[in-house]
Amino acid sequence: MVKYRILHVDDDENNLEIFKLKFRDRFSIVSCLSPSEAIELITRDFPDAVVTDYEMPGLNGLELFAGVKQKRVSLPVVFYTGQGNEEVAREAFLAGVADYLTKSLFEVAHWQKLEKSIINAIEKQNAISKAEETSRKLETLIRNIPGLVYRCINDNDWTMEFVSDNSLELCGYLPEEIINNYVISFNDIIHPDDRIRVWEEVQNKVSVGQPFSMNYRIVCKDGTVKNVVEYGRMVGDEEGNPVALEGVILDDDGRKKAEQRINDLNRLMRAIVDINQLILTVKTREELLERICSILLNTGRYSLVWAGLRDEKECFLPVAKANENGNPDGLEVFAELKKCGEDSLICECFKNQEAIFSQNLVVLQKEHLWAAEAAKLGHKSSVMIPIKCNNKVAGIIFVYSDIENGFDAEEITLLSEVSGEISVAFQFMEETEFRLKAEKDLKKSEYRYRTLFENSGDAIFLAEKETGIIVDANRQAELLTGLERKQIVGMFHSDLYPEELRNKMEEYFRNYTNDSPFSETESSVKRSDGILVPVHIFVTHIHLRDKVLIQGIFKDISGKTGNINFR
Repeated sequence: MVKYRILHVDDDENNLEIFKLKFRDRFSIVSCLSPSEAIELITRDFPDAVVTDYEMPGLNGLELFAGVKQKRVSLPVVFYTGQGNEEVAREAFLAGVADYLTKSLFEVAHWQKLEKSIINAIEKQNAISKAEETSRKLETLIRNIPGLVYRCINDNDWTMEFVSDNSLELCGYLPEEIINNYVISFNDIIHPDDRIRVWEEVQNKVSVGQPFSMNYRIVCKDGTVKNVVEYGRMVGDEEGNPVALEGVILDDDGRKKAEQRINDLNRLMRAIVDINQLILTVKTREELLERICSILLNTGRYSLVWAGLRDEKECFLPVAKANENGNPDGLEVFAELKKCGEDSLICECFKNQEAIFSQNLVVLQKEHLWAAEAAKLGHKSSVMIPIKCNNKVAGIIFVYSDIENGFDAEEITLLSEVSGEISVAFQFMEETEFRLKAEKDLKKSEYRYRTLFENSGDAIFLAEKETGIIVDANRQAELLTGLERKQIVGMFHSDLYPEELRNKMEEYFRNYTNDSPFSETESSVKRSDGILVPVHIFVTHIHLRDKVLIQGIFKDISGKTGNINFR
């Protein structure tokens, strides 16, 4: 299970220790008594979140929050404080604090709520960071489109609100020269003989809610005339009211290539969206890989997609789909790929945990049989992308293209993103399997204990360690005391004994600690009818439902238990 790193700030050492005891198995925790020291810590360490008290000497929680954001603006901060002040909470949320919780140290549900709050804060920030990274990738893709991407007002000047950097290459003008008609309007860039036609074609399409495409000429800044093709459509606000035109203007000479490139990337990005949704529903690795292979193949971009899942014997469980021109299942010709030790490229992929692409399988076939067999089926280039889980390679996705140099940097980046999503899914599946097994084992253990508890020939009492209050008792305990279970539960353990023995037995239990695996003594239990029953007592600690309880096994050494009528 992945452990998030938490910096916990509180000026009370007891609170720090309780927090660490509660979450040491769930989080990697660094404790800090000083808010100012905490700000310095985040510059040297890289926690995933900060959990902090509010009322502290030197700096309060809001001042600490401000200091944290100056160092790491994206680091989530959760207020965990004994001061349940609504005004402070409101101010905290307005400042951008991830959550605000009031301490309630003795409620199990409270700790569960705190754990969920911390995890949600971290995962929300991770999602934001991922969205920002996706946005950055989109900007990169826009910059690499061989044409001008725009957003403009539907007026006579085509007043631009956004123009991509490629405007300089397309027409010789910088974006800032065109945006808001600062130096020149885009209408003035359109060739004079084409302006009326462009206006009419756009308006005809927009009026019926259809996208438009057209060829026309532009006059570049240096006076040269260039043929372009434009694709665009009207976009609306949330209520559907038209607000702007968006589209792309391409150099006609590179139009076909750019169009194909856009379509390919769009299909691949849609495939990634489908895969992301798939990850939420599929339960097994095998089914996940099979369906992902099918989704990638259906983009029409690839000639074969093959996935290998590493097993305990260092072999692969193959899952593949082939196009109609290839081998029906596409696996036999790649039989030698099923063991990672038999191919140097796969070994390299496993060792370096990085994608390896081969842009010309015809050249590669001289060194690798699988490349020769793939080339015979018409596959000309390929990429191997590792699937990671727990810092090791759990499998590899093999993607083939029927053209040479079939993979560029952006495409490999997107395919690697698919691999990353699969890795997350594998990790989640593994953690889920571990959790379900642990829960199943716990239920079995508790069932076995309950069976022994109820069928024991001796009386058994369970009491809270801190208070000595009895929380459960078995049938033999009822026979021993002459009381029903519902009467026993809630009694103090000392109430079991005659008055003259109570102080002695309370002292005995106080001296019993966790350092002792068990203890035993002899005493007497006072039955409901006043009769004293001599007993031999075995005492030990047990863990039940996340609680430590004192278990007392009382063995009747008089032989009289059972001859009792309940009052």
